[in-house]
Amino acid sequence: MSFEERAKVFVNTFKDFNRDQQNEVLKRILLACQPLQLRLLYNGLKPLLAVDFVASLPKELVERIFSYLSVKSLCRVAQCNKLWRERSNHNAFWYRFCIQKGWDRFGEDLLQMPHTLISQKSNASLTNNTCTGLKPATCRWKEIYTRALSLDKNWEQGRYSVAPLLRGHKDPITCMTCDGSTIVSGSSDNTVRVWDVRTAKCGLVLDSPHTDSVRCVQLKDSLCASGCADGVIRLFDLKSGRCLRSFQGHTGAVEHLSFVGSTIISASADLTVRVWNSDTGALLRTMTGHSDEIQYCLQFTDDIIASGSADSTVRLWSHQGILLHTLEEHIGVVRCLCLSGNRLISGGDRKRIALWDVKEGKLLNVLHRNPTLLHLMWADETKLITASPDTPGTITIINYW
Repeated sequence: MSFEERAKVFVNTFKDFNRDQQNEVLKRILLACQPLQLRLLYNGLKPLLAVDFVASLPKELVERIFSYLSVKSLCRVAQCNKLWRERSNHNAFWYRFCIQKGWDRFGEDLLQMPHTLISQKSNASLTNNTCTGLKPATCRWKEIYTRALSLDKNWEQGRYSVAPLLRGHKDPITCMTCDGSTIVSGSSDNTVRVWDVRTAKCGLVLDSPHTDSVRCVQLKDSLCASGCADGVIRLFDLKSGRCLRSFQGHTGAVEHLSFVGSTIISASADLTVRVWNSDTGALLRTMTGHSDEIQYCLQFTDDIIASGSADSTVRLWSHQGILLHTLEEHIGVVRCLCLSGNRLISGGDRKRIALWDVKEGKLLNVLHRNPTLLHLMWADETKLITASPDTPGTITIINYW
Protein backbone atom coordinates (compact mmCIF):
# COMPACT_ATOMS: atom_id res chain seq x y z
CA MET A 1 0.00 0.00 0.00
CA SER A 2 1.41 3.41 -0.97
CA PHE A 3 1.86 6.37 1.39
CA GLU A 4 -1.10 8.22 -0.12
CA GLU A 5 -3.36 5.23 0.38
CA ARG A 6 -2.20 4.68 3.96
CA ALA A 7 -2.64 8.40 4.78
CA LYS A 8 -6.14 8.34 3.32
CA VAL A 9 -7.10 5.32 5.42
CA PHE A 10 -5.67 7.03 8.55
CA VAL A 11 -7.64 10.25 7.97
CA ASN A 12 -10.86 8.38 7.26
CA THR A 13 -10.40 6.26 10.40
CA PHE A 14 -9.80 9.47 12.42
CA LYS A 15 -13.03 10.93 11.06
CA ASP A 16 -14.96 7.85 12.16
CA PHE A 17 -13.94 8.36 15.80
CA ASN A 18 -16.12 10.40 18.13
CA ARG A 19 -14.78 13.67 19.58
CA ASP A 20 -13.24 12.15 22.71
CA GLN A 21 -11.53 9.45 20.66
CA GLN A 22 -10.19 12.06 18.22
CA ASN A 23 -8.77 14.08 21.12
CA GLU A 24 -7.05 11.01 22.54
CA VAL A 25 -5.52 10.16 19.15
CA LEU A 26 -4.25 13.72 18.77
CA LYS A 27 -2.59 13.61 22.19
CA ARG A 28 -0.80 10.38 21.33
CA ILE A 29 0.33 11.81 17.96
CA LEU A 30 1.70 14.92 19.67
CA LEU A 31 3.62 12.83 22.19
CA ALA A 32 5.11 10.85 19.33
CA CYS A 33 6.27 13.98 17.42
CA GLN A 34 9.85 15.27 17.35
CA PRO A 35 10.56 18.97 18.27
CA LEU A 36 10.88 20.04 14.63
CA GLN A 37 7.57 18.40 13.85
CA LEU A 38 5.92 20.22 16.75
CA ARG A 39 7.32 23.53 15.43
CA LEU A 40 5.90 22.77 12.00
CA LEU A 41 2.55 22.01 13.59
CA TYR A 42 2.66 25.23 15.63
CA ASN A 43 3.37 27.40 12.58
CA GLY A 44 0.51 25.76 10.73
CA LEU A 45 -1.93 26.29 13.60
CA LYS A 46 -1.21 30.00 14.17
CA PRO A 47 -3.13 31.38 11.17
CA LEU A 48 -5.95 28.89 11.75
CA LEU A 49 -6.37 30.04 15.34
CA ALA A 50 -5.96 33.77 14.63
CA VAL A 51 -8.94 35.87 15.72
CA ASP A 52 -9.94 39.09 13.93
CA PHE A 53 -10.35 41.29 17.00
CA VAL A 54 -11.60 44.15 14.83
CA ALA A 55 -14.62 42.09 13.86
CA SER A 56 -15.12 40.85 17.42
CA LEU A 57 -14.72 44.04 19.45
CA PRO A 58 -17.10 47.01 19.59
CA LYS A 59 -16.34 49.73 17.05
CA GLU A 60 -15.55 52.29 19.77
CA LEU A 61 -12.95 50.02 21.37
CA VAL A 62 -11.28 49.30 18.02
CA GLU A 63 -11.06 53.02 17.31
CA ARG A 64 -9.50 53.57 20.73
CA ILE A 65 -6.84 50.94 19.95
CA PHE A 66 -6.16 52.37 16.50
CA SER A 67 -5.83 55.88 17.95
CA TYR A 68 -2.44 54.89 19.39
CA LEU A 69 -1.02 53.99 15.96
CA SER A 70 1.28 56.15 13.86
CA VAL A 71 0.54 57.30 10.31
CA LYS A 72 2.70 54.53 8.90
CA SER A 73 1.00 51.86 11.02
CA LEU A 74 -2.50 53.09 10.14
CA CYS A 75 -1.64 52.93 6.45
CA ARG A 76 -0.52 49.32 6.87
CA VAL A 77 -3.66 48.49 8.85
CA ALA A 78 -5.77 49.86 5.99
CA GLN A 79 -4.27 47.24 3.67
CA CYS A 80 -5.36 44.23 5.75
CA ASN A 81 -9.00 43.96 4.71
CA LYS A 82 -12.09 46.04 4.08
CA LEU A 83 -13.21 46.19 7.72
CA TRP A 84 -9.78 47.21 9.03
CA ARG A 85 -9.59 49.84 6.32
CA GLU A 86 -12.95 51.30 7.34
CA ARG A 87 -11.91 51.47 10.98
CA SER A 88 -8.55 53.11 10.18
CA ASN A 89 -10.14 55.76 7.96
CA HIS A 90 -11.52 57.73 10.88
CA ASN A 91 -11.56 61.53 10.65
CA ALA A 92 -10.49 61.93 14.28
CA PHE A 93 -7.19 60.07 13.67
CA TRP A 94 -6.26 62.01 10.56
CA TYR A 95 -7.39 65.37 11.88
CA ARG A 96 -4.97 64.87 14.78
CA PHE A 97 -2.15 64.07 12.34
CA CYS A 98 -3.01 67.17 10.29
CA ILE A 99 -2.86 69.33 13.43
CA GLN A 100 0.56 67.89 14.31
CA LYS A 101 1.84 68.90 10.87
CA GLY A 102 0.06 72.25 10.82
CA TRP A 103 -2.05 71.10 7.85
CA ASP A 104 -5.42 71.61 9.50
CA ARG A 105 -5.35 75.11 7.98
CA PHE A 106 -6.04 73.58 4.58
CA GLY A 107 -9.53 72.47 5.62
CA GLU A 108 -11.71 72.10 2.54
CA ASP A 109 -9.53 74.28 0.31
CA LEU A 110 -7.04 71.58 -0.62
CA LEU A 111 -9.79 69.08 -1.41
CA GLN A 112 -11.44 71.51 -3.82
CA MET A 113 -8.20 72.38 -5.55
CA PRO A 114 -7.69 70.50 -8.85
CA HIS A 115 -4.44 68.64 -9.42
CA THR A 116 -2.22 70.49 -11.88
CA LEU A 117 0.98 68.57 -11.42
CA ILE A 118 1.03 65.19 -9.73
CA SER A 119 0.89 62.13 -11.95
CA GLN A 120 0.12 58.63 -10.78
CA LYS A 121 3.83 57.90 -10.83
CA SER A 122 4.76 60.85 -8.61
CA ASN A 123 1.84 60.11 -6.31
CA ALA A 124 3.16 56.60 -5.82
CA SER A 125 6.66 57.85 -5.01
CA LEU A 126 5.30 60.26 -2.43
CA THR A 127 3.04 57.83 -0.65
CA ASN A 128 5.73 55.17 -0.62
CA ASN A 129 7.57 57.39 1.85
CA THR A 130 4.73 56.74 4.28
CA CYS A 131 3.36 53.35 3.36
CA THR A 132 3.49 51.01 0.43
CA GLY A 133 0.57 50.85 -1.98
CA LEU A 134 -1.61 53.40 -0.21
CA LYS A 135 -5.10 53.31 -1.71
CA PRO A 136 -7.23 56.43 -2.15
CA ALA A 137 -8.41 57.88 1.15
CA THR A 138 -11.99 57.37 2.23
CA CYS A 139 -12.31 60.09 4.86
CA ARG A 140 -11.95 63.83 4.51
CA TRP A 141 -8.97 64.45 6.79
CA LYS A 142 -7.00 61.49 5.46
CA GLU A 143 -7.41 62.92 1.97
CA ILE A 144 -6.22 66.30 3.21
CA TYR A 145 -3.23 64.66 4.91
CA THR A 146 -2.13 62.72 1.83
CA ARG A 147 -2.55 65.70 -0.49
CA ALA A 148 -0.71 68.03 1.90
CA LEU A 149 2.10 65.46 2.19
CA SER A 150 2.38 65.38 -1.60
CA LEU A 151 2.43 69.17 -1.73
CA ASP A 152 5.15 69.36 0.93
CA LYS A 153 7.33 66.86 -0.91
CA ASN A 154 6.88 68.75 -4.19
CA TRP A 155 8.27 71.93 -2.61
CA GLU A 156 11.19 70.09 -0.99
CA GLN A 157 12.10 68.05 -4.07
CA GLY A 158 11.49 70.74 -6.68
CA ARG A 159 8.57 69.14 -8.51
CA TYR A 160 6.42 71.76 -10.19
CA SER A 161 4.75 72.74 -13.45
CA VAL A 162 4.79 76.11 -15.19
CA ALA A 163 1.50 77.50 -16.49
CA PRO A 164 1.37 79.42 -19.78
CA LEU A 165 2.88 82.90 -19.44
CA LEU A 166 0.38 85.66 -18.76
CA ARG A 167 0.90 88.17 -21.55
CA GLY A 168 -0.96 91.42 -22.05
CA HIS A 169 1.08 94.32 -20.72
CA LYS A 170 2.94 96.28 -23.39
CA ASP A 171 5.59 97.64 -21.02
CA PRO A 172 7.39 96.27 -17.93
CA ILE A 173 5.30 95.16 -14.96
CA THR A 174 6.01 97.47 -12.05
CA CYS A 175 3.84 95.94 -9.31
CA MET A 176 1.81 92.85 -8.54
CA THR A 177 -0.38 91.39 -5.82
CA CYS A 178 -2.46 88.24 -5.44
CA ASP A 179 -5.04 86.77 -3.07
CA GLY A 180 -4.62 83.16 -4.21
CA SER A 181 -7.29 83.18 -6.90
CA THR A 182 -6.83 86.60 -8.51
CA ILE A 183 -3.64 88.30 -9.69
CA VAL A 184 -3.57 92.07 -10.12
CA SER A 185 -0.62 93.58 -12.01
CA GLY A 186 0.30 97.18 -12.77
CA SER A 187 2.57 98.34 -15.55
CA SER A 188 4.40 101.26 -17.10
CA ASP A 189 1.82 101.02 -19.88
CA ASN A 190 -0.61 102.89 -17.55
CA THR A 191 -2.88 99.87 -17.05
CA VAL A 192 -3.87 97.46 -14.31
CA ARG A 193 -4.74 93.94 -15.42
CA VAL A 194 -6.77 91.43 -13.42
CA TRP A 195 -5.98 87.74 -14.05
CA ASP A 196 -7.64 84.49 -13.02
CA VAL A 197 -5.05 82.17 -11.46
CA ARG A 198 -6.80 78.94 -12.47
CA THR A 199 -7.39 79.83 -16.12
CA ALA A 200 -4.28 82.02 -16.53
CA LYS A 201 -6.42 84.51 -18.47
CA CYS A 202 -6.94 88.26 -18.15
CA GLY A 203 -10.52 89.01 -17.20
CA LEU A 204 -10.35 92.77 -16.78
CA VAL A 205 -8.19 95.72 -17.86
CA LEU A 206 -8.31 98.89 -15.75
CA ASP A 207 -6.85 101.48 -18.10
CA SER A 208 -9.03 104.49 -17.39
CA PRO A 209 -8.49 106.97 -15.81
CA HIS A 210 -4.78 106.03 -15.34
CA THR A 211 -2.64 108.74 -16.92
CA ASP A 212 0.81 107.56 -15.83
CA SER A 213 2.77 104.46 -14.84
CA VAL A 214 1.10 102.30 -12.18
CA ARG A 215 3.58 101.92 -9.31
CA CYS A 216 1.66 99.84 -6.75
CA VAL A 217 -1.56 97.83 -6.41
CA GLN A 218 -3.41 96.34 -3.45
CA LEU A 219 -6.39 93.97 -3.19
CA LYS A 220 -9.17 93.82 -0.64
CA ASP A 221 -12.12 91.54 -1.38
CA SER A 222 -13.64 92.87 -4.64
CA LEU A 223 -11.78 96.19 -4.43
CA CYS A 224 -8.46 97.12 -5.99
CA ALA A 225 -6.45 100.24 -5.18
CA SER A 226 -3.77 101.50 -7.55
CA GLY A 227 -1.09 104.11 -6.95
CA CYS A 228 0.44 105.93 -9.89
CA ALA A 229 3.46 108.02 -10.79
CA ASP A 230 1.11 111.01 -11.12
CA GLY A 231 0.54 110.91 -7.34
CA VAL A 232 -3.09 109.78 -7.58
CA ILE A 233 -4.61 106.74 -5.84
CA ARG A 234 -7.61 105.15 -7.52
CA LEU A 235 -10.08 102.65 -6.07
CA PHE A 236 -11.75 100.18 -8.46
CA ASP A 237 -14.63 97.73 -8.19
CA LEU A 238 -13.31 94.50 -9.74
CA LYS A 239 -16.81 93.19 -10.44
CA SER A 240 -17.68 96.05 -12.78
CA GLY A 241 -14.24 97.50 -13.54
CA ARG A 242 -15.54 100.94 -12.55
CA CYS A 243 -13.35 103.50 -10.80
CA LEU A 244 -15.18 104.31 -7.56
CA ARG A 245 -13.10 107.30 -6.46
CA SER A 246 -9.72 108.99 -6.67
CA PHE A 247 -7.53 110.10 -3.76
CA GLN A 248 -5.48 113.21 -4.54
CA GLY A 249 -2.91 114.84 -2.29
CA HIS A 250 0.51 113.32 -2.96
CA THR A 251 2.91 115.47 -4.98
CA GLY A 252 5.13 112.56 -5.96
CA ALA A 253 4.72 109.02 -7.25
CA VAL A 254 2.75 106.70 -4.96
CA GLU A 255 5.15 103.83 -4.23
CA HIS A 256 3.27 101.65 -1.71
CA LEU A 257 -0.32 100.97 -0.62
CA SER A 258 -1.94 99.01 2.20
CA PHE A 259 -5.54 98.39 3.23
CA VAL A 260 -6.14 98.54 6.99
CA GLY A 261 -9.83 98.08 7.74
CA SER A 262 -11.73 100.92 6.08
CA THR A 263 -8.58 103.00 5.55
CA ILE A 264 -5.88 103.09 2.89
CA ILE A 265 -2.29 103.91 3.85
CA SER A 266 -0.05 105.25 1.10
CA ALA A 267 3.67 106.05 0.90
CA SER A 268 5.03 108.37 -1.74
CA ALA A 269 8.18 109.76 -3.31
CA ASP A 270 7.12 113.10 -1.80
CA LEU A 271 8.46 111.67 1.50
CA THR A 272 5.04 111.50 3.16
CA VAL A 273 2.77 108.76 4.43
CA ARG A 274 -0.94 109.51 4.14
CA VAL A 275 -4.00 107.84 5.64
CA TRP A 276 -7.27 107.92 3.70
CA ASN A 277 -10.86 106.87 4.31
CA SER A 278 -11.52 104.27 1.61
CA ASP A 279 -15.29 104.81 1.76
CA THR A 280 -15.28 108.57 1.24
CA GLY A 281 -11.85 109.33 -0.22
CA ALA A 282 -11.16 111.84 2.56
CA LEU A 283 -7.58 112.45 3.69
CA LEU A 284 -7.45 111.65 7.42
CA ARG A 285 -3.84 112.54 8.22
CA THR A 286 -0.42 113.19 6.71
CA MET A 287 2.79 111.94 8.31
CA THR A 288 6.15 113.54 7.50
CA GLY A 289 9.71 113.12 8.70
CA HIS A 290 11.51 110.95 6.14
CA SER A 291 14.53 112.55 4.47
CA ASP A 292 14.70 110.15 1.53
CA GLU A 293 12.32 108.11 -0.61
CA ILE A 294 10.32 105.54 1.35
CA GLN A 295 11.35 102.09 0.13
CA TYR A 296 10.05 98.67 1.17
CA CYS A 297 12.66 95.95 0.79
CA LEU A 298 11.93 93.48 3.60
CA GLN A 299 9.73 90.50 4.34
CA PHE A 300 8.82 89.68 7.92
CA THR A 301 6.67 87.50 10.15
CA ASP A 302 6.09 87.60 13.89
CA ASP A 303 9.42 85.81 14.40
CA ILE A 304 11.67 86.51 11.42
CA ILE A 305 12.85 89.47 9.34
CA ALA A 306 14.35 88.63 5.93
CA SER A 307 16.38 91.11 3.88
CA GLY A 308 17.78 90.72 0.38
CA SER A 309 20.69 92.68 -0.99
CA ALA A 310 22.73 93.60 -4.04
CA ASP A 311 25.61 91.68 -2.39
CA SER A 312 23.84 88.45 -3.50
CA THR A 313 22.95 87.43 0.04
CA VAL A 314 19.76 87.02 2.02
CA ARG A 315 19.97 87.65 5.74
CA LEU A 316 17.57 86.40 8.39
CA TRP A 317 17.21 88.42 11.58
CA SER A 318 15.31 88.17 14.82
CA HIS A 319 13.12 91.08 15.87
CA GLN A 320 15.81 91.86 18.46
CA GLY A 321 18.27 92.57 15.65
CA ILE A 322 20.25 89.33 16.01
CA LEU A 323 21.57 87.91 12.73
CA LEU A 324 20.32 84.31 12.56
CA HIS A 325 21.49 83.15 9.13
CA THR A 326 23.25 84.46 6.04
CA LEU A 327 21.95 82.67 2.94
CA GLU A 328 24.32 82.50 -0.03
CA GLU A 329 23.16 81.03 -3.32
CA HIS A 330 22.35 83.91 -5.66
CA ILE A 331 24.58 85.38 -8.35
CA GLY A 332 23.88 89.08 -8.69
CA VAL A 333 21.19 91.11 -6.98
CA VAL A 334 18.50 89.50 -4.81
CA ARG A 335 15.39 91.12 -6.30
CA CYS A 336 12.48 89.79 -4.25
CA LEU A 337 11.61 87.76 -1.17
CA CYS A 338 8.53 85.91 -0.01
CA LEU A 339 8.01 84.28 3.39
CA SER A 340 5.50 81.43 3.39
CA GLY A 341 5.27 79.43 6.61
CA ASN A 342 8.69 77.95 7.39
CA ARG A 343 9.84 78.56 3.82
CA LEU A 344 11.60 81.57 2.39
CA ILE A 345 11.61 82.01 -1.37
CA SER A 346 14.18 84.38 -2.82
CA GLY A 347 14.36 85.56 -6.41
CA GLY A 348 17.32 87.21 -8.08
CA ASP A 349 19.28 87.80 -11.25
CA ARG A 350 19.78 85.10 -13.89
CA LYS A 351 16.15 83.91 -13.40
CA ARG A 352 17.27 82.19 -10.22
CA ILE A 353 14.77 81.28 -7.48
CA ALA A 354 15.93 79.61 -4.26
CA LEU A 355 13.85 77.84 -1.62
CA TRP A 356 15.12 77.93 1.97
CA ASP A 357 14.25 76.41 5.33
CA VAL A 358 13.88 79.45 7.61
CA LYS A 359 14.56 77.67 10.92
CA GLU A 360 17.68 75.87 9.75
CA GLY A 361 18.88 78.45 7.23
CA LYS A 362 19.32 75.55 4.82
CA LEU A 363 18.89 75.60 1.04
CA LEU A 364 16.15 73.15 0.03
CA ASN A 365 16.37 73.49 -3.73
CA VAL A 366 16.93 75.92 -6.59
CA LEU A 367 14.43 76.49 -9.36
CA HIS A 368 16.33 76.85 -12.63
CA ARG A 369 13.45 76.79 -15.09
CA ASN A 370 11.83 80.17 -14.50
CA PRO A 371 11.20 81.27 -18.09
CA THR A 372 11.75 85.00 -17.56
CA LEU A 373 13.71 87.48 -15.52
CA LEU A 374 11.93 88.44 -12.31
CA HIS A 375 11.66 91.39 -9.96
CA LEU A 376 8.28 90.76 -8.28
CA MET A 377 7.07 87.62 -6.54
CA TRP A 378 4.10 86.24 -4.58
CA ALA A 379 3.68 82.77 -3.07
CA ASP A 380 1.26 80.68 -1.05
CA GLU A 381 1.17 77.00 -0.06
CA THR A 382 0.59 75.68 -3.58
CA LYS A 383 1.98 78.14 -6.10
CA LEU A 384 4.62 80.73 -6.88
CA ILE A 385 3.87 83.75 -9.09
CA THR A 386 6.57 85.97 -10.58
CA ALA A 387 6.51 89.09 -12.76
CA SER A 388 9.24 90.12 -15.17
CA PRO A 389 10.79 93.56 -15.75
CA ASP A 390 10.99 92.83 -19.48
CA THR A 391 9.15 94.65 -22.23
CA PRO A 392 6.44 93.53 -22.74
CA GLY A 393 5.83 92.45 -19.14
CA THR A 394 4.87 88.83 -18.43
CA ILE A 395 3.61 86.92 -15.39
CA THR A 396 4.62 83.32 -14.64
CA ILE A 397 2.56 80.92 -12.50
CA ILE A 398 4.54 77.99 -11.07
CA ASN A 399 2.34 75.24 -9.60
CA TYR A 400 3.56 72.84 -6.93
CA TRP A 401 0.17 71.12 -6.80
